[in-house]
Amino acid sequence: MIKSLQEIYKEALDDATSKNINRTEYESQVLHGVQIIKEFKTNKITIYPATGMDYYDEISPRERIFFERGWKYGVFKVTIEKYIADLDRIKDRKRKIINSTKSQRDLDRLTAKKNKIMNKYYKIKQKLNQLK
Repeated sequence: MIKSLQEIYKEALDDATSKNINRTEYESQVLHGVQIIKEFKTNKITIYPATGMDYYDEISPRERIFFERGWKYGVFKVTIEKYIADLDRIKDRKRKIINSTKSQRDLDRLTAKKNKIMNKYYKIKQKLNQLK
């Protein structure tokens, strides 16, 4: 069953793990960097997945998982995709370091970052499996 944005927003409101952010022009819920906003003036609801930067882009059609499975499941899937992309970037950087400078300090730093992301990935994957 396909869910509406209003149903997804209600799920986010009811979710005890989501962080509530109230502003004068909007109210939003945030979970693992994924943000759902409801504007007071227009009642427009928008979902913004975390991109790993300090800005948000509106969800794309490929992120229809929110409409199919709901708020929490969608957040976990988007977060896992972000972690996989981060791990791919780390792998590419490690390859460049090995082929150029061979700096052990940089390699150690990237390995520590990879381990941190892998731990987060594992925790989210466990939560996602509990929802299935």
